[in-house]
Amino acid sequence: MREENAKTLIPESHELHVGPSACARRLSIGAYQYHNEDRITNLYITEDDIVSGSYEDIIPDAVEELLELLEKKPRVIIIFVTCIDDLLGTDHEALLILLKERFPDIRFITCHIDPLIMDRSIKPGMKMLEQLYSVLDKSELREKCINLIGNKFLLSNKSEFRNIMNSVGWELKEMNACKTFDEYNEMGKSSLNIVVDPVAKYAAEQMERALDIPLRLTYDSYDLDIIEENYKKIFKAIAEKMPKLSDYRKSTVKKISETVKYLKNIPIVIDNGAVSRSIPLARALDKYGFNVKLVFDGTIIFSDVEDLEWLKENRPDIKIADGRNFNIMNMKNNLGDCLCIGFSCGYTLGAKHIVERLPSCFAFGYYGVELLMELMIHAYNTVVDYEKIRERSEAWKYEPIK
Repeated sequence: MREENAKTLIPESHELHVGPSACARRLSIGAYQYHNEDRITNLYITEDDIVSGSYEDIIPDAVEELLELLEKKPRVIIIFVTCIDDLLGTDHEALLILLKERFPDIRFITCHIDPLIMDRSIKPGMKMLEQLYSVLDKSELREKCINLIGNKFLLSNKSEFRNIMNSVGWELKEMNACKTFDEYNEMGKSSLNIVVDPVAKYAAEQMERALDIPLRLTYDSYDLDIIEENYKKIFKAIAEKMPKLSDYRKSTVKKISETVKYLKNIPIVIDNGAVSRSIPLARALDKYGFNVKLVFDGTIIFSDVEDLEWLKENRPDIKIADGRNFNIMNMKNNLGDCLCIGFSCGYTLGAKHIVERLPSCFAFGYYGVELLMELMIHAYNTVVDYEKIRERSEAWKYEPIK
């Protein structure tokens, strides 16, 4: 989940970004890129604010001024602070208490945007998700609903997952599908949280403690065996008989076989900028018979360690490299013509065939694998036009995967 996308998912919310003007520049550009500029306000702090210690004191007054300017009062205000906040040691709990007393009709949360603490066990993105779900009210009522926790995009209607769950009387709920805050708050009444991205594990654990909603780890996967295991976990948790999935699996196996044959053993390169779990994807594609050669991933996450060790032991010819290292350019001539899953690795290697990005939980389940096969075939049949990609990027047009 790119943070610029994730932060504005709470409906009827507004963001107040607090920090030096230089820090806010990137965030403002991101807001315009995703057409969220009406939901974001910047509060620039000066050197005088920092030196005098008045940094915390100006936030409540800024909130009051913001509420006077906004046409519609937000239900939630998310205060984002930058890395300078760690140096100043802001007491966020005291700040939130003050804000809630002064503005009792509004819910407040604080989030960090801080690349300096990426080496901590609880990273900024993990804490941010936890904070976004923390505004949900605890409910004694339990509905036949399942929350998708950590999905970056709205689940596709083509995914079999929604149809399967609806067929047994269960509804799926997603943060990014909610139109109002009251609708979003209904997620607190669900009976189960399924975690589709490792980054969301911490948030789901906190929801289990605060809201008494149990969780199951069902990370989005392109491995058919793991997809089936995920379904078993979900149906065991909701105590329902699982429908037969054999037809879905047969269709996907056929699609995989056709794609392997069609690509004619072209080298495959995978970039963790295109998919949150590049190592498990490499193992799955290798299992299906694709010619996986290289993975750009310099930040192995906890959920992928087992797959990484398996690749090292059983497929040492599949290289794992940090795509941020300039030495990666030395591999360019060794690969020749290749198909890259991810724009960054494709651009670095000068590849002719690129799957720009993967849909993540947009296509949870068997449909996700079939969609990946379609994207790979399309990339194989198309010579990438880097100029068009650059122009699309400069125009700030975001085109969802169909």
